[in-house]
Amino acid sequence: MGYYCREAERTIYERVKKPLKQWKKKRKKKCKEKKRWWQRFFCWFVTLLVQVIVFIWVILPTILPILICKSWTITVPSLFTAIKHAFIKIFNKNKWPRKKVGWEICFEDNFDSKTLDLSKWTPQYGVPRTSFEDFDKIIENAPGYPQEFYAVENIECTGNSLKLWSTKETRTHTILPSEVVWMSDDPEIQQALIGKKLTSNYTGAWLSTHNKSWGCVPKKQGYFEVRAKNPNSWGFWTAFWMTPDNHQFPSLPFFPWPPEIDVFEFWTNELRVHRPGVHLKPRQQEINNNKSTSNFAKKITVGNNTGKKFNIYGCEWNEDELIFYFNHIKVFSTKKGSKKIKPPEKIEELLYPMGLILDIRIDQNWVHKAKFPNCLEIDYVRVYKKKA
Repeated sequence: MGYYCREAERTIYERVKKPLKQWKKKRKKKCKEKKRWWQRFFCWFVTLLVQVIVFIWVILPTILPILICKSWTITVPSLFTAIKHAFIKIFNKNKWPRKKVGWEICFEDNFDSKTLDLSKWTPQYGVPRTSFEDFDKIIENAPGYPQEFYAVENIECTGNSLKLWSTKETRTHTILPSEVVWMSDDPEIQQALIGKKLTSNYTGAWLSTHNKSWGCVPKKQGYFEVRAKNPNSWGFWTAFWMTPDNHQFPSLPFFPWPPEIDVFEFWTNELRVHRPGVHLKPRQQEINNNKSTSNFAKKITVGNNTGKKFNIYGCEWNEDELIFYFNHIKVFSTKKGSKKIKPPEKIEELLYPMGLILDIRIDQNWVHKAKFPNCLEIDYVRVYKKKA
């Protein structure tokens, strides 16, 4: 019985299925041969279009951040930011003010000498300003509190760049009367701090252009730029910032604060988080909440590790707004977004020419993870002003 069933199946295949299959194959070949040129072109075009779409949406987003940001260590949270910056770098034709007509350099230091230019910079020696809530710890010299000391010898000029070092070493320092005006604004605290001996566990470095003969940076209409590389380790706090110059306030022992402009500021446990911004005098709501300033800063996630490569940080300061740049890409404006200055006339608080500050210090929250010694390396500092 099985034999006859197999024979019947074979007969059906030979007489019906096989001819039908052959007919379909011939018909398909015949249709293909008769297909017109525009039909073939359309099929080719659709195939090419699909390949281009796959390249743009799958392959390109992978390789562009590497080529543009020059970093092979892109993490998943920063991938989309890197892609965005890559496309902006290609298509944004009006990225930064130096490309515009009408700017000229008024201050520049490329640090191409092995000695610091003291006609431009003043190193700070002593104890840095501390958070307001920490004055009692300084006065008591609380055990385990990570004291810090700015040391002039931590400033190194290599001939190609400037290095501001932070080290872990023990020092004893007596607070001088000239230092207390910087450490606190409260006269009672100042008196308590004078003559106090502090044992510091760490050292940092500080440079500023305040009270220098070259004069102040431009009154508004300025563009400020630095090319720098952060320490590639947790536990440090680095910044390039500005405060009003002493020339405007001869009666004050040190510069007034606020206002403050941060061209860049990093806590190095977040080397991909750039914090540009401006701090102004507190408004009533900040005073009610015991805040010392109105904070108009923004956290910007960048595509590359700022501790492995040099990056360029810029700030354009004009009558209407402050515009911040990262690698020539606009990342923040005080005129737009949730961090915009309200009301607009608040910007009039920035009436004074500013002095520049470069510094490195420890981040007390993460200093236990810091790798010492480590440094903030600066390639150049430049300031531009509008041509008259």
